[in-house]
Amino acid sequence: MNMLDNCSDLRPVNLAKSFEVRPKKDAIELLRHHVVRLVSERGLSGTLPDGFSAQAYLANLEDLLEALEEEREAYVAP
Repeated sequence: MNMLDNCSDLRPVNLAKSFEVRPKKDAIELLRHHVVRLVSERGLSGTLPDGFSAQAYLANLEDLLEALEEEREAYVAP
């Protein structure tokens, strides 16, 4: 979504959908890189919440990114 006039007014009249709303492949890779890095750093420092599974979180992230990639490819494909 792109804000048209007032960036603090989220009424539908101020929102416009553009054709660039699907994440590009390089953006997905950058997101993956930083999330994996941050989870790894927190795991090494011992600051992950109790009961938090980094492996389960990253598996869920991969499922989400796979779904986004499928949507992106479907959108780009004729």
